[in-house]
Amino acid sequence: MINVEKNLKTFNLLVGIFGGIWAFWTVYQIVRNVIHPKVEVKSVDYANGEAVIIHRGKEHTLYKNSVLTAGDDGSDWGVRFNGPNEDTINRIELVNNDLVYDVLHKVE
Repeated sequence: MINVEKNLKTFNLLVGIFGGIWAFWTVYQIVRNVIHPKVEVKSVDYANGEAVIIHRGKEHTLYKNSVLTAGDDGSDWGVRFNGPNEDTINRIELVNNDLVYDVLHKVE
């Protein structure tokens, strides 16, 4: 004979566990997309394609052909040079998954 009360308790427990996991993952994704790293541009040399970036209190050198990792976990966020073509660079961008999030410095 099927014990309906026991099966109902097990079902409720599983729904609670999966609901908690779903809620945690949803909040985690929202927070991850709202909070971004604090990056400051100290100096820029567009002619040579070099810049000095301050992230977490340390100076890092950014080169023309690279993306400097700027995320706290090192996975999604980065800083890069960009411009209308590969030969002309005119801005430094904060990127998330290779999509521009903010322009940190621009040639005026």
